[in-house]
Amino acid sequence: MLSNPPSTIHHPKSGFTPVALLGLLGVMLFAGPAWAGYPNPPMPYPTNNDPTNQIRFDTAAEADAKRQQLINWIWPDGLPTATLPSVTENIAFPYNLGGPGSIDQSLFSRIDMLNANVSEMDFHSISYLIHPVNTANVNRLAVVHQGHVYPREANKPSSNPLGAGIGNTANRLLQDGYSVIVMQMPLCGWNTDRTIEPPGGSTVTITSSLDSGQYHNEMFAKLAPVIGGGAVFRLFFEPVVQNINYFKSATGSPLGVAMTGVSGGGATTHVLAALDARIMLSMPTAGSAPLYVRNQKNWPSDMESVYFPLYDEDIAADGSGGGVATWMEIYALGGYGDGRRQIMVNNEFDYTSFLGRYADSFKDIVSGVVADDLGTGQWEHVLDSSHVGHRISPWAQENVFMPALAAMPVPEPSACVLGATGLLGFGLYAWRKGKPRKCWMLDGGWWMCRGRRVRHPKSAVPRTFSRRTCPPCDGGR
Repeated sequence: MLSNPPSTIHHPKSGFTPVALLGLLGVMLFAGPAWAGYPNPPMPYPTNNDPTNQIRFDTAAEADAKRQQLINWIWPDGLPTATLPSVTENIAFPYNLGGPGSIDQSLFSRIDMLNANVSEMDFHSISYLIHPVNTANVNRLAVVHQGHVYPREANKPSSNPLGAGIGNTANRLLQDGYSVIVMQMPLCGWNTDRTIEPPGGSTVTITSSLDSGQYHNEMFAKLAPVIGGGAVFRLFFEPVVQNINYFKSATGSPLGVAMTGVSGGGATTHVLAALDARIMLSMPTAGSAPLYVRNQKNWPSDMESVYFPLYDEDIAADGSGGGVATWMEIYALGGYGDGRRQIMVNNEFDYTSFLGRYADSFKDIVSGVVADDLGTGQWEHVLDSSHVGHRISPWAQENVFMPALAAMPVPEPSACVLGATGLLGFGLYAWRKGKPRKCWMLDGGWWMCRGRRVRHPKSAVPRTFSRRTCPPCDGGR
């Protein structure tokens, strides 16, 4: 069982060999410079370099206000909990889910395709809702987000596997009977829509080649002046909200949602858990770091992870300045709330970024704010040293995510809900008793009275009557 505090569990080191070290150095050396067209934001990023002064709330009311401020910055009308994606049920097994790391076809009964039109801007995000064969937890949803991946070649699953541990994580969830939604970021993987129709503006087309890594930067460069920087984040986050809306409406389930993701999917998981309190458990993996850590480690990142109006950490001693919500505030909001829990995982031997023990400088601060200041919820950090890679590891699945998911509280029906149910039942009974009846004659002297066969003389009852004026029917029931 994970504890809080201390906020970190650490798997014993394994698998880090000289060959792996050479591979890590190779990836870092050949990761490539910023591209000329839409480069990453320049470093250093704005920060006060003080993790003790980057969370600007210490009461539940202030945390609620910060969450609402973040929501309204992205959606001025509030979180779009009534917006639904279009759904195509029971599709043929999509090649997007095949190939190495694929979804095990023996574990699901049906796959539905969810198509989210983001804020009616004709920008579409595709997700797959996978229904398990094992129905033990079928009314509980786990969202699994892959993040940045390149698009596949048509009908060639092996060209880009459902990797980074995403397929394996989905299979593990299906095995235990959870419903699973598998997602990817805009302009990544199977999401190839490149045109956006902003309200009141002309069509915006994203033209950067996908292997340049500039496509998300181009989205901000072209769309922020038209719809505002906050609204650009809808393209990243609203598909998740719509998918949760759909699952809740389709199943009527009151149970909380779990979410995990890696890389850009990890960053998305962090922010969605801060925005949407319906996400009760989140395990973002290898997806983010505060700006001051990125400066220290020289980890450049694309715009959605360092956009200064949102993440700016240049906060004065009196709490003024800074962006809408720093990364540390987003972490805390992700774990804050009754029964809510966030477990941030970073891979100690990751070969891209977010590696090592960088969380040591902030993990106890965040967990302390949630547990001690806010007094509800839980935030933890896990250092995964079980492998060399940029993925959700089997160790993290078995020792972190699945146990936490099994421990999620199942809400009990409240006294108010039970009372309302009783009143509703009484009201339906009274309505049915007072509802006018209609009788009609059947063969052999039998009559049909509101779906029941009743035997009485034809002359005893008119064809239309109320319950209170139908003694033969009352007597024949």
